[in-house]
Amino acid sequence: MNSLLTRFISAVVLATLCIVVIFIWKAQGLLGLTTVFVGIGSFELMQILFPSEKSKSRVPSYLFLGTVWTMFAIIAFGNRSPLEVLQGGCILYIISNLWLHRKSENIKSIFQNLTLGLMGITYMCLYPASAIEITRMENGVELFLFFLGIVVAGDIGAYLMGVYFGKIRIAPFISPKKSLEGMMGGLTGSFLIGALFAWYHPQQEFWKFLALSLTTGLVGQFGDFFESLLKRVADVKDSGSIMPGHGGVLDRIDGILFACPVFLFGIRLFYQ
Repeated sequence: MNSLLTRFISAVVLATLCIVVIFIWKAQGLLGLTTVFVGIGSFELMQILFPSEKSKSRVPSYLFLGTVWTMFAIIAFGNRSPLEVLQGGCILYIISNLWLHRKSENIKSIFQNLTLGLMGITYMCLYPASAIEITRMENGVELFLFFLGIVVAGDIGAYLMGVYFGKIRIAPFISPKKSLEGMMGGLTGSFLIGALFAWYHPQQEFWKFLALSLTTGLVGQFGDFFESLLKRVADVKDSGSIMPGHGGVLDRIDGILFACPVFLFGIRLFYQ
């Protein structure tokens, strides 16, 4: 099957499933979907950061995964401040690593595990926590769907423009296929979603929607670059294989993870 068709069918199936869940359960459905994506995505990230073939012990990877799942569960279902949980969780993660490796002679390995783990915890706990904060706001489901529209439209625009018109490579050693034309196509897609949303909300200032859409869309694209860098270092093509034509869950939510805090900040700045 053509890779583009496979990618399209896979995206439609996932989008349909998400829409049905959100339509039936609304905010609770969004929370459930976020939890599932974080659970699978953090497992994929663990395999990238702590590959088994390069590690003598699986303790660092299991410690990382357990910390992420526990912290996110507290944020999502314990109604605790994300920053408060992140601070406490990171301290406990550091202490646990130091204690478990207290007799190790490989100081550089201990430091590398700590650095990678703390980065991964921020990536998979603090950023998704912004999505939960959005859903808890007034009209949170509508706002989150607006946010998803910005990122997804940007992703589609970037992909199509990059495939058919991409010539100028932005960062060939990080992500060889990403082009300036693709980035412009992505920003155009995000812009159109912002304009559409503004048209449905004429009581709000038009420029705020557009500024929020463009900024969110741009940051989301850099989320793709960051995950490409992680995969380059780990020497893997995709974070997983759960989604035909797309790769893993992390390959689909990388832009969402990066853009979520920016969108939340923009909403609070402009409208709260």
